[in-house]
Amino acid sequence: MLSNLLVLLSALLVSFSQSMKTLKRAIIDSRTSVLKQSYLDLTIYYLRNSDYRRAREKLAKALEIEPKNTVVLWARG
Repeated sequence: MLSNLLVLLSALLVSFSQSMKTLKRAIIDSRTSVLKQSYLDLTIYYLRNSDYRRAREKLAKALEIEPKNTVVLWARG
């Protein structure tokens, strides 16, 4: 009886640990997406105000976050 309870608790702990890792990854992905979008928004702002140096800098930051993003690569040219 006690050994069954220990096995069940162990399985629950493993499951909980995996769930926490998944949740942590989802939070990181969400923050990364928001940060990348912020850099793209700033890029557009600077382009509209003819500040090309800063626009290039913000676009480079977006590329650092997600180098294979097609939107960012397209914007870079």
